[in-house]
Amino acid sequence: MGYGIPHRESQRLSRGQKNVRAARDWQLPDEWVQWAMRECGRSCAEAEGAAASFADYWHAKPGAAAGKLDWLATWRNWCRNERLRRPYAHGPQQARRSPLDVREARDRDMIAALAGRDPMRAPDDVFDLQPEEVRHFDDRPA
Repeated sequence: MGYGIPHRESQRLSRGQKNVRAARDWQLPDEWVQWAMRECGRSCAEAEGAAASFADYWHAKPGAAAGKLDWLATWRNWCRNERLRRPYAHGPQQARRSPLDVREARDRDMIAALAGRDPMRAPDDVFDLQPEEVRHFDDRPA
């Protein structure tokens, strides 16, 4: 059940009625989950996560703008718009990278391609010396 929010065609408010706010104990109706899975390609868990965001948003919204005549239509729009807000809606979920991270990754790839090795790993012919192993020679021409 929708707990205070109309969710079927027959339960929509008529034009003469006032907007209704989301009930505090609102829960996502099964029909709405099925719609999100069918129309937006969501899993049940993703639909429930979207419902939590949906409820939090509408419970926190002040004033008359938080009341709706047709909560099912509001849910459908929420699902469609959330799909567009996700950065990789149709691919693997990845964290957004900063421009600096993108540049550094590009530079590492370029160095690897030109040098033939991983630039983040020391070359095989490089080794570390301890301070007591270092000898100084005067290499200036005489």
